[in-house]
Amino acid sequence: MEEKKKKGQSLTWLDVSRNKLNSAKLGTQPQLPNLVTLVLSGNEFSVLQKNDFSFLSNSSAFRVLILSSLSLKKVENGCFQTIARLSDLVLDYCKISPQVTTSLCEELAGTALRNLSLKSSQQMTLSNTTFQGLDKTNITVLDLSSNTMSKIADGTFQWLPRLEILSLEHNSLRHLTKDIFSGLGNLRQLNLQKALTKSHGSSFPIIDDFAFHHLVKLEHLHMANTGFREITEHIFSGLPNLKTLDLSWSSTGLKTVTNKTFAALQESPLLQTLNLTAMGINKLGPRAFSSLGNLTTLLLSYNFISQQLNGDELEGLSNIKEIDMSMNQQSISLTNTSFISVPTLRILKLGRALKGTLDLTPSPFTPLVNLTILDISNNNIANLNAGLLTGLHHLKVLKMQHNNLARLWKTANPGGPVMFLKDATKLSVLDLDYNGLDEIPLNALRGFFELHELSLRSNLLDQLHSSVFDDLRSLKYLHLQKNLITSVQRVTFGVPLSNLTELYMDHNPFDCTCESILWFSEWLNSTNASVPGLPQGYMCNTPNAYFNHSVMDFDPLSCKDMTPFKALYILSSTAVLMLLFSAFLVHFQGWRIQFFWNIMLLKNYLHNWKELKPVPGLGNTYPFIGNALQFKTNAGDFFCQVVGYTKEFWNSPLFKLWIGPVPFLILYHAETIETVLNNPVHMDKAYAYKFLHPWLGTGLLTSTGDKWRHRRKLLTPTFHFSILNEFLEVMNEQAEVLIEKLEKQAGKGPFNCFSYITLCALDIICETAMGKKVYAQSNHDSEYVRSVYRMSDIIARRQRMPWYWPDFVYNYFGEGREHNRSLKILHSFTESVINERAEYIHYVESDSESDQGMKKRRAFLDMLLKTTDEDGKKLTHKDIQEEVDTFMFEGHDTTAAAMNWAVHLLGSHPEIQRKAQQELDEIFGESERPVNTEDLKKLRYLECVIKEALRLFPSVPFFARTICEDTHINGYKVPKGANVIVITYSLHRDPRYFPDPEEFRPERFLPENSAGRPPYAYIPFSAGLRNCIGQRFALMEEKVILASILRYFNIVACQKREELRPLGELVLRPERGIWITLERRKH
Repeated sequence: MEEKKKKGQSLTWLDVSRNKLNSAKLGTQPQLPNLVTLVLSGNEFSVLQKNDFSFLSNSSAFRVLILSSLSLKKVENGCFQTIARLSDLVLDYCKISPQVTTSLCEELAGTALRNLSLKSSQQMTLSNTTFQGLDKTNITVLDLSSNTMSKIADGTFQWLPRLEILSLEHNSLRHLTKDIFSGLGNLRQLNLQKALTKSHGSSFPIIDDFAFHHLVKLEHLHMANTGFREITEHIFSGLPNLKTLDLSWSSTGLKTVTNKTFAALQESPLLQTLNLTAMGINKLGPRAFSSLGNLTTLLLSYNFISQQLNGDELEGLSNIKEIDMSMNQQSISLTNTSFISVPTLRILKLGRALKGTLDLTPSPFTPLVNLTILDISNNNIANLNAGLLTGLHHLKVLKMQHNNLARLWKTANPGGPVMFLKDATKLSVLDLDYNGLDEIPLNALRGFFELHELSLRSNLLDQLHSSVFDDLRSLKYLHLQKNLITSVQRVTFGVPLSNLTELYMDHNPFDCTCESILWFSEWLNSTNASVPGLPQGYMCNTPNAYFNHSVMDFDPLSCKDMTPFKALYILSSTAVLMLLFSAFLVHFQGWRIQFFWNIMLLKNYLHNWKELKPVPGLGNTYPFIGNALQFKTNAGDFFCQVVGYTKEFWNSPLFKLWIGPVPFLILYHAETIETVLNNPVHMDKAYAYKFLHPWLGTGLLTSTGDKWRHRRKLLTPTFHFSILNEFLEVMNEQAEVLIEKLEKQAGKGPFNCFSYITLCALDIICETAMGKKVYAQSNHDSEYVRSVYRMSDIIARRQRMPWYWPDFVYNYFGEGREHNRSLKILHSFTESVINERAEYIHYVESDSESDQGMKKRRAFLDMLLKTTDEDGKKLTHKDIQEEVDTFMFEGHDTTAAAMNWAVHLLGSHPEIQRKAQQELDEIFGESERPVNTEDLKKLRYLECVIKEALRLFPSVPFFARTICEDTHINGYKVPKGANVIVITYSLHRDPRYFPDPEEFRPERFLPENSAGRPPYAYIPFSAGLRNCIGQRFALMEEKVILASILRYFNIVACQKREELRPLGELVLRPERGIWITLERRKH
């Protein structure tokens, strides 16, 4: 009973809809003190009685009441008296008479109402007394859509002076008079979509001149899919703040747009978007839009415009950025002056709008010097000249699909191929689908170094010149499906496929012979790029042996003469057997064959040593053990040592270390780091991450290749801001526990706050990730909590001691037994939580009558248990455990460290602390309410404080990647298999981007001070494709916790910066903790 009472007290949402209730009254005594939303839809009561909601009299948080699908016949006096804090009332699909609507509005007087929805509630007509009473509310949003409403009396809205959004869509209004909207002086958005329509046998509705003149603050007027008699000269007069006018798909009889059609909008200097899509327009007159000098977007697609554009039609559009005239029946002819009046244009869409020739000199597009997107697709263009794109130096996107360009690119074309792309070498996207192309001229794509996407699907391409793609080094997406390509050789495709993210080459008749397909087959088997349609879409056409087989079935060994390799095969097989036998003798459980091979047979060792010789490095590098003997064993000394090396080599782009036989290149400049992190080839984590596999498996942090891509794609939606907002309540609750703990230390002298904040972070991640409370702040001696910290320390030590890398050495001479003991505790705990949660979800889903779903919060684990891939397959429990353990590892220690460093820095800089507290005081005042999502957006200075703290003390001070193919970094050749270590701690102290880098200055991260800073100069959450998926979660948590501390306490640091002595382990932590004193703030 006590447990049920507690659950009832914490309930925020209650849905008792469709339960055949004959009264809204759910109790006689006050209850549900934290309820926010009550849903009573679809029940059988028809009267709202005076005391119906008395059971909510103590529910101070109550805001939303949903009463949809009822037949309301009476509203008694005082029925809303006990819920006066009501802000949202929903009465959609109710049967409500005009008299009841009036009574309802009178009863709402005095409440905090802001949103009222009466959608489909049979409001056929509105009188000037309908909303009487709402003037004594704060109503800003009113939805009257889908009511088949035919008449609104003048003065109806006089009771709504604060209204900002009014929806009248899907009604049957016949007449908008000049006073119909009187009283709506604060309205900002009016939705009249399908509100005025011509019914069968009736005349068109009428809109009077000056019908909108009362709406002096209106910004957005939506009139799509309406029908009214005509657009008169003054119909839109009196709208000084109008920004958007949408008349798309409307029937107004407008055929020709003249310079008087929209003359009234000259009074709307803020108008930016005019949507005239599908209005039946067939002609644009001279200076048709000259009254709209500030217009930026003009949409004229799906009309019947049939004329030659001479240029005077668009005169006066001095600020226009986008014009869309697509889908105009291919009836528009261009001249070389068509766009001479609109040089500011950036986006021009003429798809399926033009007659089939662009052979004009000069080109009609030459005046558009700012153009970035040009769409001339679906025009059956067969004639153009080489000057088509002259002057378009900013063009980024060119769409020319569904034309007839094949003849123009033929070598046999009289005068040679037409090189119409020669002036567009800055393109990022080029689409030439469905053009009948059977060849690409040798130099057609020369100089396209910035091209990211090339689409040539459904053409007739077969043999391509070997160097036609040589300049496409930046290509990420290549579409060549449904051509006649038989051969894919390195000489042609080596460059464009080198950095590719996605390849589409399915449904080509591949010739699966050694000469044609060997390289492509090997590339497909080794690439990290996505290849949709593989293997079924990549089928062999010839020879007969492979006919109708997948390219993936091609046997590369068939291309080699095996005779010379037989002796080598025998010798190598014997050697492998001997190695296996030796490994068995050393340790009966077996040694990692790959590691044994690398160490004992020096695989790649001598090669790497030779290749990396030009790279600067430390002296005293010994074979096999490298520089390991020079490293300090203490974590703090080791970190200082590595940071010292970066200072020593600061004028070099990088330097090398050998840890055992494994080379590591140390990076600490933004330019060299970007070379690695921005390259999708080098996405594999370094060798040292393998020591995390026993704990984390191959989850998101440690996985590579396709598994990582698949897992990242599955998990990304779970970190959407709408889901993260659900965890705000957990963060606030745990912050409240932390404040209670800190309150006991206030005024009592110095204490170490590190464990307080860290345990709070652990409580948050446990509940949000697993839906499991571990009460770490109350019981910091729990076995699971101890094991989390113990495991992190053990792994960090092993990573920097190569003699402990072999498992059998580590198990017998190192901390292997302690490692396995902690591992068992950690896995047992997460396994039990996953099984428990899975059973709970199965129970809720199988019991349709259960209301348990309201009693437990959603956790990441819930989403993992329900997540499915493209084939509908769920993650296995092993997969889920990998990700849960990864969340636990990455999600608390890093965030806790960041908050602790921020606390120290705030305590050391009282002037910055006061600025942060001033921001909090402006938002919260003396209120003790929890932080909400709107507050988070306003905490801009606190966000700068957090970012600056992460700059000085990044939670992950360094991280590593493996070089997956031979590459060059700042002129140095780096062989495949080498590792790079990014020293974030040193990177963030580059004086080029952070002057006086050791000073704590949050203002560095104000927008005006961040402009121009390279994106890879500041990477506390890594960068590139493998950046931290949980960074928004981390920043949200840090804001909530730090805001809570600063609202109640003044912080005074008890240590100088040099006394902190950072330990550079998996997470950057101070060796002696963070010592502070707290003083209660006086408000």
